[in-house]
Amino acid sequence: METTDLEKYLQSAIAEHLDGDASRFEELWERVPGFGQTIRGLTRDIGDVQWKSRTQDGWYCVDTGSGHDVYHQERGIVSGRRTFASEAAAGTYFLRVLGYLR
Repeated sequence: METTDLEKYLQSAIAEHLDGDASRFEELWERVPGFGQTIRGLTRDIGDVQWKSRTQDGWYCVDTGSGHDVYHQERGIVSGRRTFASEAAAGTYFLRVLGYLR
C-alpha cells in the first residue's frame, strides 16, 4: 500500500522535531509553524474528513469556540463525540482514530 502525503508529513515531522517520539505528537502544534493548517490541508485530500460542521457523512474535527469536537457522522447521526480543550489534543486523537498516528 502506498504511503499518503499525510503519512509522509507526519513521519517527517515526528522524526525531525520529536526525535522519533510520536508520544509527544501534540508538541508539534507549538513547535512547527503552520502545523495545524498543514494537517487540515492534507486530511482534506484523504476524503470524508471535515473541519467545519456540515451535513456530509464522515469524520469531523470542529472548532466550537470553547474547544474542539471530534465525531463521526453518518446520515445525519453523530456518534462518538469527544470534546477537547485544544486543536492539538483533538487533532492527535483524530489522527489516531483514523490510523495515521500510532
